[in-house]
Amino acid sequence: MNRKLPALLLALCLCVSLLTGCKKEDAAEPTPTPDGAAVTLDSAGAWGKHQPDDVVFTVDGSAVTWAEFFYYVNMISGNVVSSYNNYGMPFSWDEVLGETTVEDSIRREAVDVCVQYHVMDAHLQALGVKLTAEDEQALADRVAEESALYAGEGASEADFEKALAEMYLTREIYDYINRVSMLYDRAYTEKFGRQGEHLSDEEIASFVEENAYITAKHILIKTVDAANQPLEGQDLAEKTARATLLYSQLQEVQGDREALLAKFDELMTEYTEDPGTQTYPNGYTFKPGEMVDEFQTGAEALEDYAFSEPVQSQIGYHIILRLPTTRDSVVDYIDGTNDNTVGAYAAADVFGKLLKTWVDEARVEWSKDFEDLSLGALYG
Repeated sequence: MNRKLPALLLALCLCVSLLTGCKKEDAAEPTPTPDGAAVTLDSAGAWGKHQPDDVVFTVDGSAVTWAEFFYYVNMISGNVVSSYNNYGMPFSWDEVLGETTVEDSIRREAVDVCVQYHVMDAHLQALGVKLTAEDEQALADRVAEESALYAGEGASEADFEKALAEMYLTREIYDYINRVSMLYDRAYTEKFGRQGEHLSDEEIASFVEENAYITAKHILIKTVDAANQPLEGQDLAEKTARATLLYSQLQEVQGDREALLAKFDELMTEYTEDPGTQTYPNGYTFKPGEMVDEFQTGAEALEDYAFSEPVQSQIGYHIILRLPTTRDSVVDYIDGTNDNTVGAYAAADVFGKLLKTWVDEARVEWSKDFEDLSLGALYG
């Protein structure tokens, strides 16, 4: 099961890999396009067409300078062009992708990231979110690590700023991005909690209902062989008999919840043929479309603490025990300690919606000199 946090939040996590892939020597050697010419961006020429402090646009009055905007435009453009080159595809700023062009998509993404950072900065400060001494130390440690990585061990401040400049990133913008990202991290922890521990039970329940989450354990008796070919004859009959026997054993204790839970775990441990049970011993927590249809339908039909008759899918027989979905239900196993729980996803969802509201309400006003900015013309 592979799930992702909202894209809006992912954009705000750029600080984690702020410089990743930006170093010139890290770029892959491009594969020539069919006509033999790989595209190369003239980043230096584009950067020099405006002054670092020129205001490109404002976000609720907060200025986004050329230094900030160009960093994102250049990084995103470079990644897109590299992808085209590496796949041997001819690149064009005017190529239409969906309902927009490559150029418009890149510019829109760069604008969106800038808007997100500036609304975060303003709103979080207004909410009184402040960095702790621990946060400040973490920022200092990050600077030291990245200075050593990109400018060499023992590098001076000037050496690091020179390394940043080679990526078209000023030290001022570098510090700003890191600080706002750390503010976001602090706000997330204080207001919602890493695992949603500061959310109310009502907020958790609303999130579970909205996403139709279900939590269920199952005992899987496979009816396919190691090559996933269907079993036949006596082999299939034995599996069918086993599933039927296990179901009957659960029926014997179905009136006693504690006895049922204990018996189910006992039988699951001994008989299930689902290796995922070792990772998710407390059951799977999933949304519609993430499990095989028969499992999904079987689980949906159950009340909490009820179990199903053997449900047959293309994999085998599933005896399903539905459980309550709580804030601690594990959605994605990580290491047993830092797993993504329902609470974590609920916190991300609530914070994501709040941030989206801030972004949607933000007033973006372009400076006259940048209203008609063309990336094609910018890079020549």
